[in-house]
Amino acid sequence: MDATKALASFNSIKTRVTGCHNASIRPDLSKPELAKFRESWKEAIKKNNEAGQRIWTVRNLETVKIPYKDGQTPHPWTVRNQTK
Repeated sequence: MDATKALASFNSIKTRVTGCHNASIRPDLSKPELAKFRESWKEAIKKNNEAGQRIWTVRNLETVKIPYKDGQTPHPWTVRNQTK
């Protein structure tokens, strides 16, 4: 199976595999890119926690504001207890 077919069928397959229901696809990143990816998500999560709603996400390794349409309510966001 080539990558395009795998990506296209991923969502339907993951619902049938136990333990993969919450899985998501992410690109194969170099170590510096992976560090940037994680840091960007840490920033997005922090900003969403402060706002109490899902306003921020990560695109192209950068934290960006989600472009909601006029009058559209941001997606709900649950602040979870942080474990260290």
